[in-house]
Amino acid sequence: MPINKSLWTSTFVIYTSGIACIVLAFFVWLCDIVKPDRLVNPLIVYGSNPLFIYVLSGVWVLSYSLINIGELNLGDWMYQQLALVMSAKLASFTFALLHVIGFWLMSNMLYKRKIFIKI
Repeated sequence: MPINKSLWTSTFVIYTSGIACIVLAFFVWLCDIVKPDRLVNPLIVYGSNPLFIYVLSGVWVLSYSLINIGELNLGDWMYQQLALVMSAKLASFTFALLHVIGFWLMSNMLYKRKIFIKI
């Protein structure tokens, strides 16, 4: 079953909105009522500076296109290095996961220093 589709029918919108509400209710229950600190701490760290992470990810990807290694930009080169040692799909997943972990580490550094970027 696709998570999204190009034609947005009213039934599909209601269906996906219902799933989103259920997921939101689950996380509100988990974070605010149960409060398992160790389980939700990574989510709290990410949610503490979402604007910073969003802007940083855009600048980060842009910086890849500015740095060339041979005929490839830095992002393509790093992906190809991963693809040499694993399948293409796993390399793509690993590349994305490494970025998520890196951005979380940066966000965690700000969180521990109590730096919260707000508008």
